[in-house]
Amino acid sequence: PILVPDAFISVTEKTTDNLVGEYLPNPKTGKYIIIVPPGQYMVTISAEGYKESSHEINIIGKNSFQPEIHKDLILKSLKEISPIHYTKIK
Repeated sequence: PILVPDAFISVTEKTTDNLVGEYLPNPKTGKYIIIVPPGQYMVTISAEGYKESSHEINIIGKNSFQPEIHKDLILKSLKEISPIHYTKIK
């Protein structure tokens, strides 16, 4: 995969839509670390010239603890996306 310069990750709590944190991936590896308490979150990655991408993640409590969750976040170039054409119907 190609690393996208200036990619930006934001995390919001799904039930309240409150911003939990903002993160920058490592520019050399593309890896990122997000530390949040148990709950449901939306992880959104964006970068200029790319279509924003959002993914839901669920962090479970201590009873079913998972030390790490690996999630690849993929951005598509706006140049690769076909434009949508709307036609007025009379």
